[in-house]
Amino acid sequence: MRRTILPRYTPFGRRRVAAATACGLALVACLLVSACASPSEEADRAAAARVPAAWRNAAPQDVDAGARTEARAAAAASAPVDGFAERWWQVYGAPGLDRAVDLALRHGSDTATAAARLDEAAAVARLAGAQRLPHASATLGVEREGRLAGTREASGNAAFATLEITHTLDLWGERRALQAAALARQRASVHDLATVRLTVAAATASAWLETVALGERLTIARANADLARRVLDLVAVRQQAGVVTSLDLATQRALLAERERDAAAMHGAARQAEARLAILLGGNAAEVPPLLANARLDALACPRIDVGLPATLLLRRPDLARAEAALAAADADLRAARAALLPSIDLAASVGGGGNRLRQILSNPLYGLAAALTAPIFDADQRQAERDIAAARRQALLSDYHGAIVNAFGETEGALALRQSLGAQALAQQRVLDEAQRAYKLAEARYRAGSDTLLTLLDAQRTLYEARDRAVLLRLQTLQATVALQAALGGGWQRGAAGAAVAGG
Repeated sequence: MRRTILPRYTPFGRRRVAAATACGLALVACLLVSACASPSEEADRAAAARVPAAWRNAAPQDVDAGARTEARAAAAASAPVDGFAERWWQVYGAPGLDRAVDLALRHGSDTATAAARLDEAAAVARLAGAQRLPHASATLGVEREGRLAGTREASGNAAFATLEITHTLDLWGERRALQAAALARQRASVHDLATVRLTVAAATASAWLETVALGERLTIARANADLARRVLDLVAVRQQAGVVTSLDLATQRALLAERERDAAAMHGAARQAEARLAILLGGNAAEVPPLLANARLDALACPRIDVGLPATLLLRRPDLARAEAALAAADADLRAARAALLPSIDLAASVGGGGNRLRQILSNPLYGLAAALTAPIFDADQRQAERDIAAARRQALLSDYHGAIVNAFGETEGALALRQSLGAQALAQQRVLDEAQRAYKLAEARYRAGSDTLLTLLDAQRTLYEARDRAVLLRLQTLQATVALQAALGGGWQRGAAGAAVAGG
């Protein structure tokens, strides 16, 4: 039995193929010249990545630290390390906070999802690389033929084996561009994971600070309720002595009820904050109480943050690196779509044989060689439409890249302004609290001595309560502002020389 592996060309047929190939290549040259006329991708990126010369809301120490940050960014580019070498949340000096962020990064669903997408992107990149290489396949088979009816002998066994190698020449770089696009998307997934880790760490730190603050505010609310209860006892004694009226006693009872109501509301808010923190920890609510044990906001360090120069923000934020990688993938997709307009050359080679017995398979082998040039003639503008789609997608991602940069600088400027404002408010509030404590002590002493009315004491008590609560709230907002600033600056992340995640600090 004879099997034809591939068609064999006569000398005349080979000459026709060669002539057709020459004509095709001439056509390709014309098409390639027209297809390569495109705007400069680097110029587009440079225009989209315009940055201001200086921060408007930076403190003097921030400006002085700019040169040091530039030097560290240059050093980081030569030492690619994935992740956070400087665990920025440790600067607050809170073991509970460190443990909370570690748990959130380890058990959070967002981090696990981003890691799975990175694995998917890596597999897609491997697939795109494999498509650039020749493909080989082998076939080994046996068959039996026989006649269903009649007397003529037509039965027998046969065995055959073939080895076939096929390859498409990547003359115009289509498959190379597709691989570059897949690799760029893999880099984007790396930066996506870093962005998610940064977001989770910042959200967890902020939630932990809020939970601690609500615990302190609950303590203050209960202390003020106890204070109102002591004042009520004092008013009751004075009312029994006939010094004050029943109206004064009813007024203080109403104030005590208000303080108890405030404490109950603060207790509910604290429990809700613990539940939100548990969600960030992957639903592990049992871990929350140990993370809050002995934690106080006034015991935490309020770090001075090195904001550096504005240009370094492009190296310090993984979301900007992700947007740039997505734009690079779109650039590669556009190159691939342009290359798809050009003819392709397919090569094939095979060798094989067959016989009535297995040992006869290679006794009389056949080989085949083939080359084919395929050029698009009419496809109802399908490939041109695909090229236009890729060009439009690239333009959209270019706008996204510019928007991400604008958003990043806006977030940083806003965080800088908020940090300065809250720092000044916290200093002023501390003076308010000191004076409120002094005023309450004087009002209580004067009320005991009968020199002042209950109204003066109640006003001093209300002012002290508000000052204590406001001081804790401003301390919380100040610390959360530093967390937001660290997140806006990339949280210790740096981009390496090849776009890898690099720790800096």
